[in-house]
Amino acid sequence: MTSLPQVLALKALESLIRQALLLDPATAQRLQAYAGKRLYVETRSPVLGLFVWLESDGVYLRSEGDRHPHATIEAPSIELLKMALSNDAHFIGGPVKVHGDVMLVQELHALARDLDIDWEAGIARVFGDTLSHPVSQGLKGLFGLAKRTANVFLRNTGEYLREEKEIVPVRWEVEEYLGDNQDLRAD
Repeated sequence: MTSLPQVLALKALESLIRQALLLDPATAQRLQAYAGKRLYVETRSPVLGLFVWLESDGVYLRSEGDRHPHATIEAPSIELLKMALSNDAHFIGGPVKVHGDVMLVQELHALARDLDIDWEAGIARVFGDTLSHPVSQGLKGLFGLAKRTANVFLRNTGEYLREEKEIVPVRWEVEEYLGDNQDLRAD
């Protein structure tokens, strides 16, 4: 059974997605082509499971589903965040595992990446036309800064864990280990 905080968080995220689509009608229209599709997203650390239902009238998020998903995405939460921020996500051979319709996941990632929210229109409804332009430019700059900061943080954290703390092996060590392991299996 789903807890009340989880239901409220899903409803808030669902509402946020809906508002974003209202401010980007082109993406909302492109999303209608995926009506009837279902995704399941499962994260580790923290362990969460989320069904994403794409319908002609929007996106619905549920903690439980009654149909088999077209695609399942499994990854650590930090890797999902990296994928969301990435311009070209790799779904094969990396830490993000996709089962089922990989093309669907790639197309939805491209659709989300191309999301172009008209902040000015949304702000004009609240503050009027006079303030909407400078406030929307400020928000665009703020979101750009947040995205760049998140990318730098993720890159620096990975480097720190690999180089300074030596908790996470560097790529060549992993490749060498896997090669040695393959050699042992061949024997």
